[in-house]
Amino acid sequence: FCKVGFIHKAAMDTLARECYNQRQKFDPIHFSNLLYSFATLRLPGPPGILSSIAESAAEHVHRFDAGNLAIASWALAMLGMKEQHLLDLAIDRVCLPQVCPNLGSRALSMMALACFRTGRPHRLDELLNATRLVG
Repeated sequence: FCKVGFIHKAAMDTLARECYNQRQKFDPIHFSNLLYSFATLRLPGPPGILSSIAESAAEHVHRFDAGNLAIASWALAMLGMKEQHLLDLAIDRVCLPQVCPNLGSRALSMMALACFRTGRPHRLDELLNATRLVG
């Protein structure tokens, strides 16, 4: 739906509930794509569902690559979900020397926006320092 800008709240809410029920089977890309879809359509989803999905994603943050961390962080920021623990875990992970070199310019921009929109400008300093260290 989000690729064509088609907004059907009832269908998206059903999708969110079904994804919540199957979240234990998700790979990182599934978490980030789901959050991205809701953020792109500016839909909050059913109360508590996307928050619970983000909490599940946080349990698997060690499996996320830099791109999916950036997408999920951007989506949470756009959805106004600034209290999600996944945001800090994502920043911690992309600052790691084995992950940071894979953070492209688009992903870095998404992380920067997430830092500012969620009241974490100090975390952007950490991220920029990490990128300088890895070249």
